[in-house]
Amino acid sequence: MPATPVPVPPPDLSICFGGGDYADSARMLLDFFIRHADLKPHERVLDVGCGAGRAAWGLAGYLSPRGSYCGFDTFPAGVDWCRENLAPVLPNFEFRTVDVFSGVYNPYAHVTAEAFRFPYADASFDLVALVSVFTHMLPADMANYLAEIARVLAPGGRMFATYYLMNDQVRGLLATHASNPDFTRRYGGFWVADPASREDAVAYEERLVRAMLAREGLAVARLVPGRWCGRDGGENGQDMLVAVKGQA
Repeated sequence: MPATPVPVPPPDLSICFGGGDYADSARMLLDFFIRHADLKPHERVLDVGCGAGRAAWGLAGYLSPRGSYCGFDTFPAGVDWCRENLAPVLPNFEFRTVDVFSGVYNPYAHVTAEAFRFPYADASFDLVALVSVFTHMLPADMANYLAEIARVLAPGGRMFATYYLMNDQVRGLLATHASNPDFTRRYGGFWVADPASREDAVAYEERLVRAMLAREGLAVARLVPGRWCGRDGGENGQDMLVAVKGQA
């Protein structure tokens, strides 16, 4: 554990971590990373869409001095809080703001997610985590992010990402259960909850996601279905997917 207690953000930053109990949610994410993505204490973690450092807070007590954490986000409020409150007590943790367009979080940015290059070298990380990121991305943007994830992952590295994934089983559940979000409009291989603000919530056909991953050399290793579609007993609201980069 860090020598100095790690603070939690104030309630007015809840938009940066999805609301609820910050510390409990951070511990839950750490548990997911360990059990589903086989995270080890010495590994290098990239947190895409780090918000107010929810994943970082959980990792603070787990990563060893050999391990490291980098997080970036397009919404500056959470990153600024992390720099001021987490970075000083976590020397192997880094946070940065990136100027990337998001219709939800940064509509005035100059760089599109489709064109954005992650500011890290090739093969720099063992785990890339994206929690509630692809659930706000349209296909061209996700395609670029998957290419960038494959680039920055070391051979054998893993991607942990949450999704809303459509498949035949989900469609059967949706025929008799309400979903949260309620995906009202389909555009080919993806659905949105609000056509007027499509990035608010996006669901993808599972076969499309698998094909996009395979194109980047990322093989699905685990899929943990979520509760969003009315499924009983899911571990998480969103689906959790782990993909592995092939060995060189």
